[in-house]
Amino acid sequence: MMNGTEINGSQMLTQKIKVILQMQNNFDKRSSLRWMN
Repeated sequence: MMNGTEINGSQMLTQKIKVILQMQNNFDKRSSLRWMN
């Protein structure tokens, strides 16, 4: 049981990191667009 919980926890963490990186990516794109204009 502990093993399954650990795997589930790390999957959730990976998902969170992916979402955060995606958000940062979008923010960077918007920032660079602002600098260009």
